[in-house]
Amino acid sequence: MTHRATRVLVLVLAFAAAAGGGYLWWKLDARGTALRQRSAALGKAAEQVLLSVERFRAAQQSYVADGQGSEFWMSRVAELLDDLDRNVNAVVAGADSSELRDAATPLAATLGELRKMDARAREWVRGGQPLMASDLIFTESLTTSSVVVAGITTLRDRERQLTSAALVDLRQQQVYVLGGTTAVCLIACLLLMPAVRYTTPRDTREALRALIEGTPATARVEPAGRPQPAAVLPAIATASAAPLSQSPTVPADVVAPAAAVSPTVVQDAPAAAVNGPAVDIPAAARLCSDLARVLDPADLPGLLERSAALLDARGLIVWVADRTGAALFPMFAHGYSSAALSRMRAIHRDDENAAAMCYRLAEDRIVPARTGDQGAIVTPIVTPDGCIGVLAAEVSEGIEADADRRALAGILAAQLATLVTALPAQNEVLQAQG
Repeated sequence: MTHRATRVLVLVLAFAAAAGGGYLWWKLDARGTALRQRSAALGKAAEQVLLSVERFRAAQQSYVADGQGSEFWMSRVAELLDDLDRNVNAVVAGADSSELRDAATPLAATLGELRKMDARAREWVRGGQPLMASDLIFTESLTTSSVVVAGITTLRDRERQLTSAALVDLRQQQVYVLGGTTAVCLIACLLLMPAVRYTTPRDTREALRALIEGTPATARVEPAGRPQPAAVLPAIATASAAPLSQSPTVPADVVAPAAAVSPTVVQDAPAAAVNGPAVDIPAAARLCSDLARVLDPADLPGLLERSAALLDARGLIVWVADRTGAALFPMFAHGYSSAALSRMRAIHRDDENAAAMCYRLAEDRIVPARTGDQGAIVTPIVTPDGCIGVLAAEVSEGIEADADRRALAGILAAQLATLVTALPAQNEVLQAQG
């Protein structure tokens, strides 16, 4: 993803997702804290009810104990009954669900029964009937207070179960929020992540092979108004060249086929002819040094542009053979439009043209320029395994006969030999190209 507005949008969405996820997490955590606090408060109130019941029983039983002042314990029981009312009301108020509130409501009626029983016990104690008071205290009052204890204990246990289930549900929601936020952020990171480029590829030639699928991207589109140099490259692929045996007095690097219109015409080119500015030797040395240090295929377009400038070439194409050696394919180029490159077909080894002969014989070939037209220099790319391709440079009229530029083309082809390797078989390449 390279569009700046889209990247900014993805980044904003990622920040929004992170902020929203954090807010939801905080809300769920606050809700869990409130549940734990409410549960603790209700549990504390239930413990107070149980403690008050035990104290109530002990104080009420002191009514009929020998040596105890009944009036003191009667006032103490009254205080404990008031404490029971407050604690039971606290339990009812702390109940968060209708189930708990319904379970706590009958406790108030039970406390009312305890008050009535206590009033009757007091009457019998004051009336001098301790046996009747004892029977009431140790039977009916004890049973009723046990109902209060059982109800409070059940309500407390049920409240703990509901709180535990609610906390588990909140934790699951937090996990969903965390997972969703993390997924959104990871997707955003993947979308914003730049394409991985290996600083030191295992095999530079393997990395350069990937350029065959992106050849149009490496080719420079000429600005409007400038004629596209697409006419001479078909001439390289179609013009015939005479074998060296027919012209023994002509040097091997100066056999020149005619243009595509007259493929049978052959003419000699003087080996020392010069028609153009002198070659910039220091610039050529720097270029060769830079070619020797290529690690990233993205550096090649700039280096090909510099190569074209040194050769006074309007366009360059590196043709590379497949593993069978049966055909040449354009691997990467400079100076040609995407449309022109897309129309180029494979050059077969047995074709009668300059590129095919250069590849078969591993010798230089030139395509001489007609008046007002372009010429070409075709140089073999040779490795220890033999010739694996050719470098074709489209040059202005007369430049193809410049021995210095032909020599420079050979030097550049030798540098490229360390960067290219044989391509997949012809049928595989055709399938890859669609």
